[in-house]
Amino acid sequence: MADAAEINADMRAFWDGQGGHTWVARQAHTDITLTAVSAALLAFAAPRPDERVLDVGCGCGASTLDLARAVGPGGHYLDQDHTFEHFRSEFYQPMISNRDNFDNWQAGGAQQIQEKANQKVKQILADFNTPDLPTDADKDLKQFVDTL
Repeated sequence: MADAAEINADMRAFWDGQGGHTWVARQAHTDITLTAVSAALLAFAAPRPDERVLDVGCGCGASTLDLARAVGPGGHYLDQDHTFEHFRSEFYQPMISNRDNFDNWQAGGAQQIQEKANQKVKQILADFNTPDLPTDADKDLKQFVDTL
């Protein structure tokens, strides 16, 4: 695994290069695409004035601005004790999405998320083993299905 300096250099190159330019060019589209998700997450989080929150989201900053408005000038949205205790060990590693920068993603074949998700579904279905049921349970289930 790459060390922090390599990851930072990689991210700097991404944001200073074509990836950053593409991100900026697609800001309006990204904000529109994430509006419903951001609204649902904000409603779920229910931030209150003067609260301290941390936004570790995606997008172009709209959710961060929404959180900052919700907590107001007395709140703080950048730090929280729990975050500093756990942020290095509690990163979510996505099963489907890719955290590579644009150049590495392209070099790796530029696989679309829909393709990757479809492959994952097929893998899960192919790997599935039907569990053995007790004879009575199987009989009861068949009777139930017949009543539908």
